[in-house]
Amino acid sequence: MWYYFDLSHEGLNGHLRLRLTLTGLNGDPEAELPKTLQRRLLAPWGLVRHLDSLIVEGPHDNAVVEDLRKAMTEAYPTPLECLQLAETRKEAGNAAFKAEKYQVALEEYIEAFRAIHIQVDGRRRHIWAEGFFQVSLPVHQYQGMDGGHVYMQLRIQLVANTVFAYYKMEDFDTAFFWGMRSINIMRQFPDADEPRFGFPGASQWGKIYYRTALAAKALGKMEEARELVKIAARWLPDDAVVQRERARWGNLQLG
Repeated sequence: MWYYFDLSHEGLNGHLRLRLTLTGLNGDPEAELPKTLQRRLLAPWGLVRHLDSLIVEGPHDNAVVEDLRKAMTEAYPTPLECLQLAETRKEAGNAAFKAEKYQVALEEYIEAFRAIHIQVDGRRRHIWAEGFFQVSLPVHQYQGMDGGHVYMQLRIQLVANTVFAYYKMEDFDTAFFWGMRSINIMRQFPDADEPRFGFPGASQWGKIYYRTALAAKALGKMEEARELVKIAARWLPDDAVVQRERARWGNLQLG
């Protein structure tokens, strides 16, 4: 949490102090833990950068603590680096998807989420440090683009791809859950189902509706499937497959 808060509020960690205490095993608190175990216990704290102070108490190896201090002074990956890594993992996921390796694709999409500070654990998703990406991007593929728009577009693409991966794995319930979670978040705003073609990732947003509709249909939720595919058709007016399915589903019976 300190890691993400410092990303969102630069300099925050400079007001925080960390005190860690190591104790021995087997009832002997003065016995020094094996060096490998000390590293396993302390290394994760290396993500917490630029603190006011770090104090490590109890028997410990000074070299392990110095490695921790060094890690805590390293610069954070920049917004550009995070977005580029996420893009790379997303493309790896797409390649696995095309090869019908849907579980591998899903794992790559989860790593892409992690690269932009979205932690995914099954159906749980924690979004951190959105404000970190509100910068102008300097390199040619993003020249002059707002990082927040690139971040949002990438995030929408990853949701659409994740829904489709679960659908292809025939985990229709999870596909429906992922799609509806994002749709319901957007529905907190007025006219959320109406197309906004200037919206970052508008075509991918249409795909979220359509792929969630596919999952709803597979679950026998035909009323919801019809409603979702109708909205998808408005977002994707030039997609022949979506338009055909929207017309065809209107004649399907409930059940």
